[in-house]
Amino acid sequence: MIGLHLSWVRRRQLGVASAVARAAVLIGAVFPVAAFSADDARDFVKALREQGYGDLAVQYLERVSAEKQVPESLADVFDLERSASFRAAAKIAYNAEQAQSYRERAQQSLAQFLKEHPRHPAVAEAALAGGDFQLDSALQKLAEARASSEPADKPKLLDEARGALKECLPFYADAKRRFQAQLAELPPAASTGRRATRAEANARTRRLNVEAGLVECRFKEALVAFQIAETLEGAEQAEERKKLITEAGKTFDQIYREYKSTSEVGLQAHFWKARSLDELGDKQTALEIYDEVDVMEPEGPKATPASAPFYSQVTLARARLLASQDKSEDAARDLAIWLASHENWNRTPSYQGVAMELAKLKLASAEKSKGDAKKKLVQDALALLAAIGKVDSEYRTDALLLRRQFMQSGAAENANADESLAYGEESLRMEQWADAKKAFARALELSTIANDGKKSAAARERLNQANYRLALSAFSAGKPEEALALASEIVNTHPDDPSAPAAAGVALFAAHSLYSAAKDKQAALAELERIAQLLLSKWPTRPEADEARIMLAQSQQIKGQPGAALALFDQVRPESKRYAAAQLVSGQMFWRKYVEDKKQGVDDTQSTRVTALRDKAIARFQTAVETQPKTPEEGQPLSATWVDARLMLSLAQLDAENGKAAVAAIEPLIAHLKTHRPKQIDQGLLRICATGVRAYLSAGDSARTGDVIGLLVDQGADESEPNAALVDFLKLIAAEAKKAEAARDEAEVRNDLAAAGSARERAQQVRQVQSDLLDKLLPREKYSVASMIYLADTCAALGRAVDAREQYKRILSRAETDAEFKKSAENALTRIRAQVIGLLRDDGRFDEALKQVDALIAAHPNSLEPMMEKARILQ
Repeated sequence: MIGLHLSWVRRRQLGVASAVARAAVLIGAVFPVAAFSADDARDFVKALREQGYGDLAVQYLERVSAEKQVPESLADVFDLERSASFRAAAKIAYNAEQAQSYRERAQQSLAQFLKEHPRHPAVAEAALAGGDFQLDSALQKLAEARASSEPADKPKLLDEARGALKECLPFYADAKRRFQAQLAELPPAASTGRRATRAEANARTRRLNVEAGLVECRFKEALVAFQIAETLEGAEQAEERKKLITEAGKTFDQIYREYKSTSEVGLQAHFWKARSLDELGDKQTALEIYDEVDVMEPEGPKATPASAPFYSQVTLARARLLASQDKSEDAARDLAIWLASHENWNRTPSYQGVAMELAKLKLASAEKSKGDAKKKLVQDALALLAAIGKVDSEYRTDALLLRRQFMQSGAAENANADESLAYGEESLRMEQWADAKKAFARALELSTIANDGKKSAAARERLNQANYRLALSAFSAGKPEEALALASEIVNTHPDDPSAPAAAGVALFAAHSLYSAAKDKQAALAELERIAQLLLSKWPTRPEADEARIMLAQSQQIKGQPGAALALFDQVRPESKRYAAAQLVSGQMFWRKYVEDKKQGVDDTQSTRVTALRDKAIARFQTAVETQPKTPEEGQPLSATWVDARLMLSLAQLDAENGKAAVAAIEPLIAHLKTHRPKQIDQGLLRICATGVRAYLSAGDSARTGDVIGLLVDQGADESEPNAALVDFLKLIAAEAKKAEAARDEAEVRNDLAAAGSARERAQQVRQVQSDLLDKLLPREKYSVASMIYLADTCAALGRAVDAREQYKRILSRAETDAEFKKSAENALTRIRAQVIGLLRDDGRFDEALKQVDALIAAHPNSLEPMMEKARILQ
């Protein structure tokens, strides 16, 4: 919206220029609250808005409000000033969402002011602001109607815009009435022959402010009339349109004549007078006025983004007038000069609007041109549209749509080879791969017909590049079959093309994806191996070749050829990004072989050979760790290789009883998880945490196991899925405790007192970890039947009879009220009741035990054991 800047009145009388000067300092000082006196704080806020710093005005107001230090001059009009500041901030917002948010908050603040101060003198300003809100919305509707590509919809959209514009008028009429009433109550202006008193100066300031409000009401009413005329089309509405524009033009002219000595208001009115003459057909006079206004644009430090909307409109109106007089070259030159001289405004909607108009002019001129001139015009236009498409403004969608329409139009279809190459290059730059392919294919066809070998080669290379990009895009979109076909087209027919190695890499990944999902694994594996072998034979030193070696090695594993697989893993170059992955996977091969042989039993003659397998695995895991960054790249997802290499190294070191080495391997992973909390508990997280606990315990650092447990418990809410995962973790700890106790018992049998003591201490530590975790899990409620039974049984096994009894009772109580739960627990209820009875009897709580045993007898009247238990209780 082109706003009317009436700050000339206030600046002359209130010294706002000095407030602006102070603003430049205070912006860097983040608005010290005490920087302004009660009298000039409001002037400061207005000055910020007028200089294009609406966002800083908002920050200042929010700060004084938060610190409860609102200056006196802002107290009664705080919400009104905040509304105006939000509206000003919306004009310089960095994207459409932020602008809309600012506009909504502006309206909320305005409504709050009217609610709390219905009789305040500033209500006239509020009514004016309300009209401006409605006018902004109406002009947006008008823009949508003009941009409509459906002729049938346009009359309806214009009617809606016209209705919205008419709704502005009551606001401006109300504001005008209030300003007139205020003016009538003011004393007459003091004579200018003597120095005015303070009271007279204040009255004069008030009068000038009220007069400024009245002028703005007149201007806005004329502007609304002009815009209503813009909604009228066709011969039957021509007379009414002419009448509205004529009357609006008269008002603009009157305002200009009254205030032409004052630049801003006079220039605004003068410009709209020219617009009226332009619409009425007096092009020459309109052009002269545009020139008069245009030369008044501030330059250097005086030029601010706040003036961008107005002067960009002047530039656009002038250019459109020139274009209508078949002076498109002059118009385009002027627009280009304006853009070049206002480069610092390139993120503003005003700048984007001028760029859009220039792009349209260039495309229109290209239709009438030929050869290099046409090519240059098209390239320039498409570059402008591409740049507009990268900035979030009201012109972005139209720019992208216009560019795509042009690329798909007959102009592109009928272009020569050079033009087609240019279209293709621009499409590549905008990542429109399909459009690029179409353009390069056309260029190749035309250059081949013309027998232009050099141009054909260039077109072919760019066509392959477009195909590669399409293949990559298809693979990313989950279309491996399409990706394989596109990539294979390059690899099979143009293997010497620069894009062929990368295309072969895409083909490799696509073939691997298809193999993973294939029912006919043999055929899919054969295709995968074919592409991998091609990569190795044609581009053995490329990164894609290392990927091929890894995939071929994995295929050899599938075929049961571990020796061939290891040979391929060892061919991956140390400088390759995939070297760590190759070391990890080959290390896992040694580790699996070690675990299998160890399970089968190892005698003294085989011990050295089996231990060597583990040592080889450790060496490769260590290499995989050392050839990767010590910490993951910030902001990037964790690499599976980074995680698995550390996890496997820690597990292998634990097996080798190297506790400190196990901690060193797993600790970076635990530290990362502590600072980057995972969103959910899964098996991978449980495995990492279980390994971490084992490593800390093995190193004798039981205190730090609490950190790992906290990592899990604090992360999972009291819900079924995280609770089930936590119970699984408890089972892992229990298994570790049993291992430690088995080692203790074995050492005692051997009468190895030192080993037995060490194993006993470790077993106690693990059991303590188990008990600590159990303490955290028992208060939770969302468990399955199996999880509740496991918790209760674990309590009983650890000698925590009270906890076990309470857990068993929770199961029985829930079974009485939850039919579905009872059905799931039915097979276990008898054992649970028996467990509860035994625990109650051992605790001397015979009455409760009798109640439970009677229930058990009722459920199993023919069973002897419940009756015997009752006898024992009675005894």
